[in-house]
Amino acid sequence: MKLPMVSVMIPTYNQQRYIVRAIKSALAQNYPNLEIVISDDQSSDATAEVVDQFLLEINDPRVKYFRHERNQGILRNYRMTLYDRVTGDWVINLDGDDFFVDPDFIVEAVQRALSDDRIILVFGNYAEYYEATESFIKIFNRDFPPVMEWQKFFMEFSKDHVRWNHNSILYRRRDAVKIGFYWDEKIPRNDWESFLRLVINHRVGYVENIAAAWSLHDSNETKRLYQSKYLNNYLLIDGIAQLCLDKGIDHAWVRKWKDNMYFLKTKGACIAYVRNRDYSGALQFLYRTGKFTIRLPFKVILNPGFVSRVLLSVSPSLYNSVKNSFLSLKGSGNRNTN
Repeated sequence: MKLPMVSVMIPTYNQQRYIVRAIKSALAQNYPNLEIVISDDQSSDATAEVVDQFLLEINDPRVKYFRHERNQGILRNYRMTLYDRVTGDWVINLDGDDFFVDPDFIVEAVQRALSDDRIILVFGNYAEYYEATESFIKIFNRDFPPVMEWQKFFMEFSKDHVRWNHNSILYRRRDAVKIGFYWDEKIPRNDWESFLRLVINHRVGYVENIAAAWSLHDSNETKRLYQSKYLNNYLLIDGIAQLCLDKGIDHAWVRKWKDNMYFLKTKGACIAYVRNRDYSGALQFLYRTGKFTIRLPFKVILNPGFVSRVLLSVSPSLYNSVKNSFLSLKGSGNRNTN
């Protein structure tokens, strides 16, 4: 049986220091039917020159490089790459500053995907990589079965039991294009919302491999705090909940999932503020979330995990020490402290 084509999308912007590492890690994958598509969102640094020189050296037809004539922004870049650049049956996104860790991840993810024709997405574990210290923290999921029904996955996700990253998710391209992945000029979209819509009425596969590393450094896009982006999460949650109701899913189940998601995204946003020691920003955000449900801010403030983050933010070294100790004690059967 001919193996399906897998496309590795590598969107990049001003990542000249990391881009070759990302490409090399994709080339090191042991999957035979692979294409690697680099989508440069008009970088203003030397990314283009670095990539051009590397491609001349390797002369590998699996690697293609595109550069936008004008900057599109990260989500538009994702969408344009998925819709207009890649040709694979299955897709995985590897940001230009990230890199694959396990060369067998795509092989095993495709095997899982082909084991059940209702599987539309397969995810694995990942690692945080700290550029400053060149150190890894491995992020493991709890014990998930190899195949899950979508409603189980949805509820586990809403309880913060799913630990994944874009670079540890393989998904079926044609279905993603069909439902309008990543970006829409009129309807709020983003990556996690797109993945959740994708799996409705399908199955989700899981492999235990540490697929890839999420690189943490001074210029990470995810370090930037935009209150409007965090508040937009509630619109996304409402949209998914309504989609479930339109498909005849039980109202009580949808209500429970929605409440869980409200709490999950509120706590996550506040932790981001705390990480940056923007305590006033966290309080302002919590105040604004009160309009969704009056109990939501109090539920976050009284949450032990959030309280510990506030305390640990006073000392980053203490935070890293506690996090590493927790992970080494818990091992592979448990989730991380994020």
